[in-house]
Amino acid sequence: MIKNMNDALAYNENKVSKGQARLIMAYRFAANVEELSFGEKLRRFTLLNDRAPNISNNTAHIFLSFHSNEKSLLTDERLASIAQSYMEQIGFGGQPYLVYTHTDTANPHLHIVTTPILVTGRTINCHNIGKRLSAPARKQIEAAFHLIPAEKSRQLAPEELKPLNFRYQYGKTPTMQEISKRVRYVLSAYRFTSLQEFNAVLRIHGIMAFTGNHGSRQALAGGLTYHAIDESGCKIGVPVAASNIATSPTLPHILKQCAKNAVTASRRNQRLVSKINEILDTHRPPQEIAAAFRAAKIYAVSDSKTAETFFIDGQNNAVIPATNIATQSNRENKPHHRFLDHRLPDQSSTTATLTYTILDELLRPTATVDQYAQFQKKKKKRQKGR
Repeated sequence: MIKNMNDALAYNENKVSKGQARLIMAYRFAANVEELSFGEKLRRFTLLNDRAPNISNNTAHIFLSFHSNEKSLLTDERLASIAQSYMEQIGFGGQPYLVYTHTDTANPHLHIVTTPILVTGRTINCHNIGKRLSAPARKQIEAAFHLIPAEKSRQLAPEELKPLNFRYQYGKTPTMQEISKRVRYVLSAYRFTSLQEFNAVLRIHGIMAFTGNHGSRQALAGGLTYHAIDESGCKIGVPVAASNIATSPTLPHILKQCAKNAVTASRRNQRLVSKINEILDTHRPPQEIAAAFRAAKIYAVSDSKTAETFFIDGQNNAVIPATNIATQSNRENKPHHRFLDHRLPDQSSTTATLTYTILDELLRPTATVDQYAQFQKKKKKRQKGR
């Protein structure tokens, strides 16, 4: 449930105006789909919401997704029937609702906008509705309409999914499938020792693990969702709950993995520190140093919240905070380079400029590598060899 009906409608209508969505059903409305204005749609829901002015969460924005292999089979009529069956089974069959089909991603999906406020002023019980009603409804609809079950769809790779680079591009491949694959890859390949390091590696894949805003229900419950992100690191698209991904990479699972990795990560980190110092010892111009880092498959990712920079070794699958590099170098009695530290008050302007010129070069979002594609090729070769 959300608080603003206007926002839910505006989101879908904006997609319609861009040609990325269509309104295919207006249930319990007094006019046909093509005759309804934005104001008429909003007014229909507002009449009900005004009957319960003390209820703040008076909007339901429901999302139903399908496997991309089913795209050609899902006509508007069939999607409308699926939506109507779903709404009846979750207790919203007597409510007015709008059904939009969206085409902005590789997998077809519906957005349904409605209100839980009844004509009597009472509210439909939405507590734990996902587990109580939505999951059983989904399974019944999958069987009735001969759809690919959600559990099986996570294991199917659509024919068009051919990863060409390291970074996931939202909208070109199925969100659920692609996020799931890359999260599982990072979990198995990298020796991260904190949630921040885990997120740093995910970021070069175009993904972010999100624990919720401070004080939110998600944060208080220890929930974790995965989001596609754009080049600026902003969340885009619909999030994927950790519990919906195979192997369930939930927050407790990630933290347990961090503790386990801490035992074996030091050797990989030592190699990464040595490679970084070796490149910096050449004293070349910043642009050449940054190019040398990329040639060695070493990438830098900045955490906007903590202002911490992480270095990622794409060859040995290591990740380490920049501040830890000084500690590692001192432990081995090796010199470290000041630009890897946070800026200090006594740094000269020349040094500071050099420092951030190098980091700016490294943090450019244009740096992509084909490591994930190589991983997929090796995996296929191993499977053929069996």
